Amino acid sequence: MGSRDKSQRLTKLIRRAREGNKDALIELCQDVQQIVQTYFASRYSKVMIIEELSQETHLRFLQSFPNLRDPQKFAYFVAKIALHVHQEYLIKKYSNHEHPAEYIDIIATNSQTSTQPEQHIINKIDLENALRQLPDQTKQILVMKYEGMSNKEVAGRFDLSLSAVKMIVNRGRKKMKTYYDEK
Repeated sequence: MGSRDKSQRLTKLIRRAREGNKDALIELCQDVQQIVQTYFASRYSKVMIIEELSQETHLRFLQSFPNLRDPQKFAYFVAKIALHVHQEYLIKKYSNHEHPAEYIDIIATNSQTSTQPEQHIINKIDLENALRQLPDQTKQILVMKYEGMSNKEVAGRFDLSLSAVKMIVNRGRKKMKTYYDEK
C-alpha cells in the first residue's frame, strides 16, 4: 500500500470513527497500538514496561482523539502523545537524579534533528538509550556543565583534576554524538 493509499485509508478511518463508527475506532486503535508497541519494544526489553507505556499512550490517544484536526498529522499526533508518556516515565525513573528534565533538554537541543517534527520527538525519546551509554559520574558532570558550572567547580565537587573533568566532558559528549550518529 502506497503512502497516498495509507493516507486516504487513515483519513476515511478517522472520519468514520468521529461519526461514531465503533469498528472504525477499533481499527484505528489497533493501528495506534501496533505503532506504539513497536516503538517502545525498540527501546525496552521488558514486556511489562512496553505494555505499561503502550497502554498509557493508547488511553491518552483515546482521550485526545477529538483534538486531532488534521488526519495527515496522525503519526505526529501519536508520537507526541508517546513522547509525553515516555518523558513522564523517565522523570519517575530518574527521580532520584537531579534535574531529569534537563537530561532531555541537553540532548534534544544539541542533537542534529530533521526538519520533520516527528523526528525531533523521536530524538527526544531516544535520550534514555543515549544516557544508558554513560557512567553516572559522566551524566552528573554533563548536567553540572549544562547548568553553567565551571570546570573548576565540577572538579572540586568530584575531587578531580581540571584535566580529568575536561576529558570526562569531552568523552561524554563524543559518546552521546556517536550514539546519535548511529541512529
